[in-house]
Amino acid sequence: MRSCLPRPGTTYPRCLTGRRACPPEGCGGPWGDVDFLAAITDPQQEHYEELLDWIGGTFDPDHLDIDAINKHLTAREPSAELVRCCTRAAMGVSACHRGPGHSATAC
Repeated sequence: MRSCLPRPGTTYPRCLTGRRACPPEGCGGPWGDVDFLAAITDPQQEHYEELLDWIGGTFDPDHLDIDAINKHLTAREPSAELVRCCTRAAMGVSACHRGPGHSATAC
């Protein structure tokens, strides 16, 4: 039971683990993410250049910044996007951020 008690000096809530980036805002959610990832990983795709430009040049779907997530979790009022993304992370779907240039600011 002691392991379930809050640890002194630890800020809560906090994210302990997660995996992958959530879909960027505006790509169509988890369903659009499949098409988005297919398009930005294959230069032969019709919308490759357009989507890379839209996302800011790069997007690493495997990137996750736990420290940035925890900074946002301890913010006074978490954003709706943070709540959505953390819920997805807890479900094992993916954790959130908008891309390497955003350092997980959506989380």
